[in-house]
Amino acid sequence: MASATVSTRREIGQMTSMAIITVIFSIVIESVQIAPAVIPDLIQSIQPLFAVFSMLCFIGMFASAVRGRVGREPDVAERPERKF
Repeated sequence: MASATVSTRREIGQMTSMAIITVIFSIVIESVQIAPAVIPDLIQSIQPLFAVFSMLCFIGMFASAVRGRVGREPDVAERPERKF
């Protein structure tokens, strides 16, 4: 069950990324076939994509850091002592 959930989330992330790329390409390049003549437009559209995906990466890193150590065994120093 957990692996299916992780796989579904990964697929949704990939589809969302491709949707963002498609939107930026369609705004900057419009409906032109990719050829050597439009390489400057392609580079111009790739630069904001790096900015968008870098921002999403930092948001994900922040969310992961805030989440903490969920589901992991605590370090030896963090383990409570057992009293028998």
